[in-house]
Amino acid sequence: MSYPFREMSPQAIAVFLAESRHALLAVNRKGKAPLLGPVWYLFDEGRLHFEVLSTTAKYRHLSKDSNVSLCIDGGHPDARAVIFYGTAEVLKAPREISDQIQRRIARRYLPSDDEVQRYLRQTEAVGEMALFIVTPNKIVARDYN
Repeated sequence: MSYPFREMSPQAIAVFLAESRHALLAVNRKGKAPLLGPVWYLFDEGRLHFEVLSTTAKYRHLSKDSNVSLCIDGGHPDARAVIFYGTAEVLKAPREISDQIQRRIARRYLPSDDEVQRYLRQTEAVGEMALFIVTPNKIVARDYN
């Protein structure tokens, strides 16, 4: 038996992704199960941006295999989800642009610009962040509500 669902329109996807939700990132590990972890993201012009510390396993595995899946779930009782399949590339952009995207990502999740500045300072003290951009080759977006 299958559950009834509706495919989400591009407009419905954009509205859903505009809310501050976590994306569950899946990266490939050679000979092992995928590595999963939550990331903050920014959906802009049909692509997802996210960042990870350059000292993490996520970064190490992404450096070897750029194929990713990201699932953004509505959380109970919101039975919607958008799943992206694609490739993640380190964003090669001038520092000014990457800093702007990093601030935009943080601002989606933090209540004020002061909190964003504090977060960015704390993150910088921990290590270098790598900003990725995901160009999806497939998007599955369903509404089970």
